[in-house]
Amino acid sequence: MPSLKQQHFYYGAILSAIIEYNPDTSLVLLQPSEESRNKYRIQTNTVKQECIIFFKHAFEKEVGSRSWVYNFSDKDKEFLKECHKEKIPVFIYLLCAMKNLKDSEIAVLRYWDEFSQVIDKKNFTISLKKRYSNFYLHRSKSSADDILIPRNRIEKNFDDLINETIKQSNGYYCPKCGCCMIHEH
Repeated sequence: MPSLKQQHFYYGAILSAIIEYNPDTSLVLLQPSEESRNKYRIQTNTVKQECIIFFKHAFEKEVGSRSWVYNFSDKDKEFLKECHKEKIPVFIYLLCAMKNLKDSEIAVLRYWDEFSQVIDKKNFTISLKKRYSNFYLHRSKSSADDILIPRNRIEKNFDDLINETIKQSNGYYCPKCGCCMIHEH
């Protein structure tokens, strides 16, 4: 039997958190391969909405720094751009791993207005400040350019995440299609 890889543990942590907050969700692995099991299509059973989720993990830059650097390959970036072009909401789940794994957290970025701000960078940093309710997505060296990502977003169910994204997209994802909670009558 092949041995487990490090990514199995980290992606398993993300999947476990997703299932905890979304018990009505069906997950389908996209592009299954030996090296990559970090792309899933999600369909909710309550409203039958879809989205794509993508996983990455990183360890702190240095112990106690509460900041993580993420690198996305050109192939990963192209995949995410294509999903966006198909008008499917995309969420990027970033496992922010700590030396003491029980202190790790998961940041959830929306592609639409958050990840798209750093997709053209070679890498980007996410950080946390103690007792603050947000992650900080650093777009540049200036803190004025940081994007605040709610720490509790991992606790939201997919219907809420998808509808929040649709509302903020000004019709990009769902121009009165009749298949989302926003256009229900």
